[in-house]
Amino acid sequence: MGLSFVQDIEALARRLRRRRRAAACCWVIAGTAAAALALIVVDWRLGVYERWSRLLLTAALLAAAAALWRWRRPGPAPSETALGAALDLERRYPEHRSLLASGVEFSSQPDGDPAAGSADLRRAAILQAAAVADSIDFAAVVPRAPLRRAVAALATVGAMLAAFAVTSPEGLATGLLRLGNPWCERQYPHRHQLAFASLPTVAPAGGDFVAALVDRRGELPPTVEVQFRTRRQGRLQYDRQTYTTAGTRELKVRRGNVQEPFEIRAVGGDHHTMPWRRVRVAPAPRLESLAVTVIPPQYAGQSAFPATDPVQMLAGSRLQVRGRVDAPVSAAALLREGEPPVPLAVGESGRTFDTPPEGWMPATSGQWAIVLTTPRGMRAAAERRLRVEVLNDDPPTVELLQPTEDLAVLPEAVVDLSLQARDDVAVQSLRLVLEPDSTAAAPQVGTRQINVVVQRGLETPGPAAADYSLAIAEYALPVGSTWSAYAQAEDSRGQTGSSTRRLTLRVITPEELLRQTNQRLNHVSDLLQQALAEQRAVAERVSQWQTHAVERPSAEEVESLVQRQRQVREAIAGEGGSAARLAEQAREVYERNRWPDVHQTARIQQLTQTLEQLDRTELGAIETRLSAFVRWMPQTAPGGSLTAADKQSLAVVHAAQAEVQRVLADALKDLESWSELRQFQQAVARLQRQQDALAARTAEMARAAWGPPGDAAQGELARQASEAADQQRELAARLGQSLHRAEQAAARLADERSPDAAPLRAAVQAAEQGRAEALTRAAAEQLASRQFGQAAAAQRSASEQLQRVLNETQTDAAPTAALDRVLKELVAEQGGVVREVERLGRPTEAGASPSGEIRQRLTAVRNRQSDVALRLGVLARSITAYPVFVQSLRAIGDTMAGAVRELEAEPVGQDTAVLTRRAYDELRQLSEAVHQHRQGSTASSGRQPGDRPAPPRATPQQVQQLRMTLAQLSLLRTRQRQLQDQATALERAWAAGSISQSQRARQSTELADQQRELAVMAEKLTAAANLPELGEAGAAE
Repeated sequence: MGLSFVQDIEALARRLRRRRRAAACCWVIAGTAAAALALIVVDWRLGVYERWSRLLLTAALLAAAAALWRWRRPGPAPSETALGAALDLERRYPEHRSLLASGVEFSSQPDGDPAAGSADLRRAAILQAAAVADSIDFAAVVPRAPLRRAVAALATVGAMLAAFAVTSPEGLATGLLRLGNPWCERQYPHRHQLAFASLPTVAPAGGDFVAALVDRRGELPPTVEVQFRTRRQGRLQYDRQTYTTAGTRELKVRRGNVQEPFEIRAVGGDHHTMPWRRVRVAPAPRLESLAVTVIPPQYAGQSAFPATDPVQMLAGSRLQVRGRVDAPVSAAALLREGEPPVPLAVGESGRTFDTPPEGWMPATSGQWAIVLTTPRGMRAAAERRLRVEVLNDDPPTVELLQPTEDLAVLPEAVVDLSLQARDDVAVQSLRLVLEPDSTAAAPQVGTRQINVVVQRGLETPGPAAADYSLAIAEYALPVGSTWSAYAQAEDSRGQTGSSTRRLTLRVITPEELLRQTNQRLNHVSDLLQQALAEQRAVAERVSQWQTHAVERPSAEEVESLVQRQRQVREAIAGEGGSAARLAEQAREVYERNRWPDVHQTARIQQLTQTLEQLDRTELGAIETRLSAFVRWMPQTAPGGSLTAADKQSLAVVHAAQAEVQRVLADALKDLESWSELRQFQQAVARLQRQQDALAARTAEMARAAWGPPGDAAQGELARQASEAADQQRELAARLGQSLHRAEQAAARLADERSPDAAPLRAAVQAAEQGRAEALTRAAAEQLASRQFGQAAAAQRSASEQLQRVLNETQTDAAPTAALDRVLKELVAEQGGVVREVERLGRPTEAGASPSGEIRQRLTAVRNRQSDVALRLGVLARSITAYPVFVQSLRAIGDTMAGAVRELEAEPVGQDTAVLTRRAYDELRQLSEAVHQHRQGSTASSGRQPGDRPAPPRATPQQVQQLRMTLAQLSLLRTRQRQLQDQATALERAWAAGSISQSQRARQSTELADQQRELAVMAEKLTAAANLPELGEAGAAE
């Protein structure tokens, strides 16, 4: 057993020897193969065709193989013997130095050798070496890296040879054969194989010869030479054309003005053996006539029409091309560089050609050549080319013309919009899109998108324009939200376009509207004050020239005065931010937002007209005379005296300036007195908004008071109640201050005989009668005592009284006349709707196409009915003091809303006519009731001598309230009679058996509900009619 380690060491030595020889073989094979592969590439790419060069390549391969063998030749190595392996192990494990080598050496000596020393000592050394060998892993000692590197190199070279064999097996076999046998004549495969893809054998005389050159093995060589050979007088003459292909796959070879036969071939790259090809010359066929017909696409709605040169067509149109030639042809086609050829059908005679029945649809503009092919194979392009201009049908362009600036509107506002769209063919529909403005700082309510169809089914060429009134209330845009509006149009093709400019609509409260309008009117007042001050200065200067000047002023002085006068004119009625323009904007704001106080709107309009009239008359005359005065001045230095004509002209200017000052002073005085009323309106609107917010907060606290008990919750509720009570007291104090200031302002304005005194006095009286201040204070005390239900009721009553106070300020000098006038306008407007609906409901109209004029008329009448319903709603909110009128207007508005829904369904039915007629009758009945009772007694009983003194007369407000009470009573009586008639008709129908028990019960319930509504309105009317005692004159009224 002690000699087994010697066998292991000898096995290790053999293993090392085998691995060394295997690595040497791998390196020699890999190096030789790599050298052969490199020499093949050199031979192929450089084109080594000389025999001596090929001998050098073969010799280089042999030399490389010999050098590798010599470098890696496996000779004897010391480590390949058992003793050498033992010494290598001792070098790896120094702690066993001389043990393994001694054991191997002693094991080879015989026991009886006297020269070997003591046998016991040798056996002990062998045993010790065997023990050490058992602790050594001989497999870990074998070095593996050299063989691995050799195998990796061989694998790499093998992969390269395999890739070469896969990509070009013929080239690899040829290269190995040429390296092994330098005398072999075998050639590598060609890289390029030039050929003419379409070589005509006949060329047109005097025309162009065109051929396509390709490389059947891929891309053309970088440089190609085309050679032409012509025989003249028995001698061959050569012409050459050199082309740079830049990696293309097809080359167009062209030779112009061909007059004689020739031969052609091409050389390039490694291909130089193309044979010569002969081309003959013959006369080309000529084009006698050509006709083109354009067939527009179906959506354009146009018929086919003959085209002129150039052919202009809409994208998607088809062309019918017909032609005639003077000689038979076998084929014809339309060709254009970069486009596929368009084949043309040739007639039986060979002299006509035509496009296929489905036509030809060119996609881009350009010139197309008509190429004719003769039966002998000659291809010739006709002298006339077909020029086509394709007009793209782009999406429609849309503009939002009006308004030109962003708007802040009330929930009941109506915004007048002007839209315009253009399209290459026709605009089919035009609509307005409303979507929440994500860029606005205010919190948004909802993220819906609203599409408002302005016009549908236009289908008319050219620009399409539409004026649309956008009713904010119709889409329930909440207060505080900001919306972005833009126009969108759709053409017949289904393409849509949107306006680039967007209109921002911000829904605000009446308080905010009053604040903005007051700011604008205050700016108007500031401009007029500045203009008045400047006008006085200019007039003073003119007066000085007129009365004190001895010498005529210089042209520079007069020109300076003209400039100052122009500044006055610009401030009053110029373009941009003048007083007249700002006043006109304020009037537009009132009208757009359907402000119920028509007197304010008329007042602003009167101011605007006054300023514009002043601009056209006095201001224009002043500037004209002063400018003429400058022109009449002599061009020499001043020094002459004023003439009588000069003084007369200055007198006229001064008189006109005085008139301007008077008008401006009157306008400022009116604005100043009106400012008191506007400030009071703004203050009351703010108080009402705050009162509504406190009422909502009180309702929340009332709900919280019914919640689960708890010390923390009750403590928080007490804190909120205390805070709300403080805010309510503050609101009551500010209301008292506002009423006190209004009372003082009314007294002052009454002394000045201003028309604004009456609305202020009426508002103060309405506040006193409705106990508005007392209600706000009572709500504060109830909040302090945590009586939330009573506090909420008091707050709601206070808000109603504040609205009543605000309504008193929003009436003109003749409120009943204004209401009568508005109702008459609405009756006339509704009558127009009824007549239009009846016309649309006739059989001849109903049978018309719904996509034409009828659809436009339907849209117009629907918008008209919506506008009337919206105006009814605005009117109902402005006359809350008359509950019967309000309820009647709302009922009529519901009927009109049903008519609008019916109008959205095409065509117009009988239900639509019934609803519009019912709304008209009810509105006319209401108008007649108001008109009848607003006509007071016009007979005046004059005092006769001896008569008793007349008792005090009633105030205009009392007379107005009495008249409206009588009108409401009359309307209630009429409605009561209608209910009685309906109840009688119901009973008769039940007795006759024409209705069922369920129908009778349902209709009876509806009549009972209406009767209860009448009772509630009668109760409100009785409370509203609680007037102070009227004198005899008032009773007569």
